[in-house]
Amino acid sequence: MKRFVLLLFSVFYAVTSFAQKPPQYAAVDKKVIQLTQKQTLTLEELVKVISQNFTTPEDRTRAAFVWLTENIAYDIQALYLTPSIGNNKYLIEQTLKTKKAVCEGYAEVFQTLCNQMGIKAYMVTGYTSLDNQVSSKAHAWCAAQVNGKWYLFDPTWGAGYVSEKAFTKHRNEQFFKAEPASFAPTHFPSDPLWQFSTSPITGREFAAGVSSLPKPRSCFQFKDTLAAYEKLDDHGRLLSTVRRMEAPGNFHPFLANHLLSLKSQIDYQNYLALSMAYNQGIDLLNQFLYYRNNMLFGKKREAELKTLITTSVSNFQAAKQRLDTVKWHSTQYEIGSIKDNLTKAYSLALDQQKFINRIYDPLGLKKKN
Repeated sequence: MKRFVLLLFSVFYAVTSFAQKPPQYAAVDKKVIQLTQKQTLTLEELVKVISQNFTTPEDRTRAAFVWLTENIAYDIQALYLTPSIGNNKYLIEQTLKTKKAVCEGYAEVFQTLCNQMGIKAYMVTGYTSLDNQVSSKAHAWCAAQVNGKWYLFDPTWGAGYVSEKAFTKHRNEQFFKAEPASFAPTHFPSDPLWQFSTSPITGREFAAGVSSLPKPRSCFQFKDTLAAYEKLDDHGRLLSTVRRMEAPGNFHPFLANHLLSLKSQIDYQNYLALSMAYNQGIDLLNQFLYYRNNMLFGKKREAELKTLITTSVSNFQAAKQRLDTVKWHSTQYEIGSIKDNLTKAYSLALDQQKFINRIYDPLGLKKKN
C-alpha cells in the first residue's frame, strides 16, 4: 500500500520511515494528550492549558506540535475543492472547530500558539520535493526559535499520511524541531531567508536535488537580515520579501503566483495609504473653504485656519511623494487619474495657504520677524 505525504491541495509520496518518539518528551506527550482529550478548545483556551502546564519553550513547542498531530486530521475534501480565502483568525477558528485542516491551518495554528506563548515563530510558505519529484503545489510549515536557536516544524507532514483517500494518524518525529539543513532536501521556502543558511540554494538547485553547496557563492548574512526584517512593519516586510524572492534561479510556478500575490498586497497597501492621505487632505481643505466662503475670519480663528490648511497641504505632499516614488505593479488603480486629481487639489491648497497668510499678515511682517 502506498503512503502519501500531505501537501496543500495535493497528495504526494510520503517519507516512509517514521522516527521514534524522543524519550525526553514522553512525559510532555502524555500530559498534553490527557489534558486536552476529547475537548474542542479555542485558541485562547489552548494557549492557557499549555502555558499553565509547561514552562519551558522546548516543552511548549512540543506540546503544541503533539496537540496538533493528535487532534487535527488532514482535510481530504480540501484536496478536491477550491480553497476559500479568509483571514488568519477565521482559518484558526475553523481548524480548531472542525479539527480538520490542510497545511495552512496546521501551520497557522502552530505559529500562533508559539507566539502567544512567548516563542517567536513564523509560518513559512514554499513547495516540496520527494524522490526527486518537485511538487507543483504550495506547502506551508513553520520556523520557531527555541532557546535562541531556529528550528523548523512541519505539523502537517508530522501528523500522518493519506492512503486511498483516507487519512491515517501517525506522528512523524522527523518534522518536529528539525535542523534547517535537514529540511533542505524536501522543503524549499519561497523566501531564501527561511533556509537559515549563509549560502542558500536556488529553486533550480533544489529541483536538481542539491540541498547544500560545496563551495558557498557568497555569504548571506541571514541573522542580520532576519534582525532587520523583524524591525520592519508589514509593508516593509512585504517589500523585503519580494526583493529576496526575485533573486536569480527561482522559477517554480508557485513562486511566480506568490510573487504576484505579494506585489498585489504591496500595491493595495500603497493605494490605501495614498487614498488616506489624499482624502484627509480633501476633508481639511473643504473645512477651510467653508470658513472662507462664509467669510468666517477673525483673530481667534487664525491658529485654527492656519492649522487646517497647513495640515491639508502636508497630506497632499505625503500622497504626492508616495505616488512619485512607489513602483506600481498593477494598472487597476488608475494612477494617472489619481495623479491629475491630486495635482489640482494640491495646487488649490497651496493657493489657500498663501491666501490665509495674506489675510493675517498682509505686509509679511511675521515672516520677517
